[in-house]
Formats: sequence, C-alpha cells, structure tokens
Amino acid sequence: MRETISGTETAQEAPMKTLYLVRHAQAEDKSDDVPDFERPLVRKGVRSAEEIARRLKKAHAKAEVWMSSPATRALDTAHVFADVLGFSISKILIRESLYAGPAAPSLLKMITETDDRNAASLMIFGHNPSLTELAGLLVRKFEDVIPKAGVVEIRFPVRRWKDVAAGGGRLERLDAPESKAAGKKARAELAAAIRLAVGDVLAARRMDSAGKGAKIVAALADKLAGKLLKRPPLAPLSAKRPAALAGGASKQRTRHR
Repeated sequence: MRETISGTETAQEAPMKTLYLVRHAQAEDKSDDVPDFERPLVRKGVRSAEEIARRLKKAHAKAEVWMSSPATRALDTAHVFADVLGFSISKILIRESLYAGPAAPSLLKMITETDDRNAASLMIFGHNPSLTELAGLLVRKFEDVIPKAGVVEIRFPVRRWKDVAAGGGRLERLDAPESKAAGKKARAELAAAIRLAVGDVLAARRMDSAGKGAKIVAALADKLAGKLLKRPPLAPLSAKRPAALAGGASKQRTRHR
C-alpha cells in the first residue's frame, strides 16, 4: 500500500482540505443474538484498527472534525483511532445517515455542509459500499474497494468545504491492514535475511554453518523474525465500547458492511 506523509501546511502552500474515509474494522458476524447494528469488533478488528491508526500517527495525520456511523462496529473503530491519535471521544459526531447506506452524492452533501472554522481536515468512519462509492465520486479513476479498517486520504485544493466537488479530490493515501499472507511472506523474508547474515558470520569464523548448525540457525532465525514483526499487546476495548443506540436506523439503500 502506498503511504505519504501529511505535514502541516505552511503559509506558502495553497489552501487545502483533507478528508479521511475509514471503513470499520472486522466485527462479529451477524446472528439472531447479535443484530447487525450492535455487532462489536473482534480482537483481530481492534488489532487492525490500531495498526492503521499508528501509521496515521507516524505520518502526523490528524483531523479536527470526526464523524461516525452510530453502529457499534464503526464507533468501536473510531474509539480505537481516537485512543491512538489522541482525539477526545466526546467530540466524535454521530451521523445516523452513515449507517443507512446513503448514496455517494448524499455523503458529499454532508461533507460540503461541514463548518470551516478550525476544520481543515475531516475523518469519517462508516461502511461499504457507501465509502468506496464516495471515494470513487471524489477521485477520478478511483477503482479500489476500501477493505475493513482501510483508510483513504483525499485532498482538495479549496478553502471551504462547500467547494468540495465530485472529481476534485487527489488521492494521497490508500492503506489497509497487512493480510495474513503478507505477514507470512514478510516473516519468511526476514528469517531468510537473518539466516544469511548469521551464515556469513559463522563462515568468517570457520564455524559449522551446515547440517545440524544450519537447522539450529534456521529455527532461531524464524523465531527472531516472528518476534520482530510481532505487534504490541492490545488494551481491552469492552470498557470503552458505546452502548448500541436505540431505535435502529432507517431502511438501508443496500446492504452495507
């Protein structure tokens, strides 16, 4: 995935508005016991959301205004991002329409109605297909599908949100959690590099780098690669999860995920 660094605007730079579209992370499956609206994130979903939020923090990305679908899985994702990025959960604006599966033009209208005061950037937490369709409306030739916990960063060369228009955005970032296959590949490549480096050291010292010694080095290299790529432990989310809102949402335009 492509990443760019979002720095602070200088006086010489052109006016710019920045929009972040964040699809909720992986949640529990829908069942008779857990309605769609109340599905919370699973542990893997929390981990993925933290991973992407940390990348945004490293890139100095931030937003002054946050909006979220009222669905539990979207709010859970927003809360994880808020914890990592240092944003107050109490300031997250709940938008019922984000859960109702709105058409992209309706979401664009919501964006253009954002107050410009102290709001150079906006972050929206929602669902597919709405978010992907919105990205396609705002960025010419955008043909990707935003994955779960994925984020799209779009910039607009305008001073006011009301001037944001279809096709007027520039894609700055399309990022998503690392897949299981990609993780295995990264571990294998790192382990191979470690084995090669250790083999060179052993050869230089005329030590056994074949046979039993090679097996020991391979096992240790794989173990070390796994530890180096291992993510930090997660804090429990249950204490921070918002209660499901009563009343549900309006009829969906299409099934959102």
